[in-house]
Amino acid sequence: AIARLAGPFSGPGFNLIFRPHSDKEPDKRLKLTLPGVDLLELNLTHELWTFPSVRADLGDIPSRVAKPGTEGKARADVFLRGIPYTQIVRDVTDTSIDKGKGKQNFIHFEPGLLIHVPNSAQVSDSPTICRMASIPHGTTINAQGAAAVKVDGKSLPDIPFSNTAFKPFQLDNTGVAPFFDGDQFKLDNDKATRLPQDMQPFLSKNSNESITQKMVQDPNKSLIQHNAGKKFSQVIKFTVATTPTKPLEKHANIAFLDGDLAVGANPNAKVGKVESTFWISTVVYSLDVKEKFVPGKGSDGKSKVLQLSPVEKDKFAKDTVPDFVFPPDKPTVEATQIQYSQSVNLIFNGLAWPHISVATIIPVRPV
Repeated sequence: AIARLAGPFSGPGFNLIFRPHSDKEPDKRLKLTLPGVDLLELNLTHELWTFPSVRADLGDIPSRVAKPGTEGKARADVFLRGIPYTQIVRDVTDTSIDKGKGKQNFIHFEPGLLIHVPNSAQVSDSPTICRMASIPHGTTINAQGAAAVKVDGKSLPDIPFSNTAFKPFQLDNTGVAPFFDGDQFKLDNDKATRLPQDMQPFLSKNSNESITQKMVQDPNKSLIQHNAGKKFSQVIKFTVATTPTKPLEKHANIAFLDGDLAVGANPNAKVGKVESTFWISTVVYSLDVKEKFVPGKGSDGKSKVLQLSPVEKDKFAKDTVPDFVFPPDKPTVEATQIQYSQSVNLIFNGLAWPHISVATIIPVRPV
């Protein structure tokens, strides 16, 4: 799966996050000073993921075995393979609609690695994929999951309902918080502790380039909308997660996020479980050549190319269809599309609050 990732990819996304909120230090973007312990923030985003330009990995990464295991299986050194990446997320929510200044703010930067781990005794009888990442808020993660599954054919990616988006959870795994009224999800309420507060201008657009009620109830809905009408020839899927295993967890937070570890209380948006699913798809597009193209070299001595946009480009969501350098014998072309859906539990005020991020990204350069 990760061998398909080369060069820069970019595209639209959506971010839903509950974060701590104090009426002593209200957010300046709120129209009213509202009491409360949490704030729901909704962001339309644009993401840029950058992988090595050439299909090259880091080479063999040796992990040495310490001693023979006691599980009845022989243990040996393993050699990992992987690629580095960077992820940059900008907030492109049109805040001018909500009486703001319409600025585009960088809200996330993440350097990381995607690693292929061969089957190793004791851990797994099958290969796994690992995502190692560092987040500027003060968290590092090490999420691992089963090797990717490839499906050839015309089926669309099987993107499920995101059922973790709309309520905080009890820390003892007994379910959602029964006292949560969900007013922040009532987008017609312009006094909710939410950003943006006035959602009516967004709702009136009712498009996949705006924030809709369906997207807030299920952020994965935007991924499904980005796929509507597209033709697929292959889908590769994998999921990685940081499900804690005692005595160690697969993430680490700075002291401020952890809070008072001595009593196990008062964390400040400490990161709990992280789970993300990736769909790496091959999408088929049609090209309409309206001019005769004769291969050769131009006056500058460089080879001439004809750069075209697929005929479907205006039918799909903005920034989800790439351009192509067209060879004259190919009326149909293929390109890689990457989608992901990530769920993070942020622990504060005695609950696990959802932070959901989704995006659809395509090659930045013509294919």
